[in-house]
Amino acid sequence: MENFDNFRLRIQPDYPNILQQMAVSMQIDKQGAGRAQAMPAGYIARNQQNNQVVQFRSDGFSFSRLSPYERWESFRDEGKSLWELYNQLIKPQAIGRAAIRYINRLELPHNSELKDYFNIFPELRTPMPVGLEGFFVRVQLAQPEIECVALINQSTISTNKSSSVAILLDLDLFRIGNLPKPDQGLWELLEAMHSKQNELFESCITNELRKMIA
Repeated sequence: MENFDNFRLRIQPDYPNILQQMAVSMQIDKQGAGRAQAMPAGYIARNQQNNQVVQFRSDGFSFSRLSPYERWESFRDEGKSLWELYNQLIKPQAIGRAAIRYINRLELPHNSELKDYFNIFPELRTPMPVGLEGFFVRVQLAQPEIECVALINQSTISTNKSSSVAILLDLDLFRIGNLPKPDQGLWELLEAMHSKQNELFESCITNELRKMIA
């Protein structure tokens, strides 16, 4: 874990809130007796504002931005800087999965018709005896032009506002296999994936929702 400690120390001025992550393994002998063992697996670090999170583990790296959101360019540049340091110190041999994920929380007026705001929504073909209180929809779409898969999840989520309903629109675009080397071509792929993410989001919503979030 020495290289992970070096990474932690390098980012600590900008990401001072750091927690160690542990991996737990279980061994069971022939008599059925079990023994658990916890081993350090990496760290999760947050900036002072608690709106940027970087996770660096022996099996992966991720960077997230929470509300309030900024432009893609500033998010990308910070993520790239952290990745380059991770690549320099941890020296991953290969990339197994690359992904860009946007999780959107959207507040709609109570008793709204979903079809007025979304192009993806559950539809009940026959009248139901009671009102719809919640739903979950998952759609998986191939994106062959960038060798990716798009996983779109949509559901109701809790809200404290009685005058509105909260909808989660979760867009996860990823590629597994046939990925660039850690130091070659990764960010060109992520740029292409970001452009595709924008297309997918626009395909999921209507002009009525665009007016609401403009």
